[in-house]
Amino acid sequence: MMKSNIDDIFSKYSIKITKEGLDFSNSSVKNLASQKVIQQAFGDMYKRGSMTPDVALNLRSGLDDLVSYNIDITPKGQAVVKQIRRYFDKILKENIEGLNDLDSKFASSKRTYDAVKKDFYNRD
Repeated sequence: MMKSNIDDIFSKYSIKITKEGLDFSNSSVKNLASQKVIQQAFGDMYKRGSMTPDVALNLRSGLDDLVSYNIDITPKGQAVVKQIRRYFDKILKENIEGLNDLDSKFASSKRTYDAVKKDFYNRD
């Protein structure tokens, strides 16, 4: 089930939004690297104010990269960022006409590109 807003996502993990940023003191997300990635994802979305569709789509891709290419993030940290990404994607699809159709049209090409990109960055 998709959470209705960012507060619901954070409350599930006992993350609090403060004036200074995110408070993880009572959170179930204990890994510092995961906390930093979640903080970055939150900051990228909410500290920008308004954004153009191009910036928003690049941010959506950046949220994917935070999970895919950060080797220190824990599964719990990944889960939080993925939920933030799904929430952001929902907002974009509600506000950018035709985005859902474009995503469907290019999904196969994007999967191929992502696989090549991931292999390129693989540390093996």
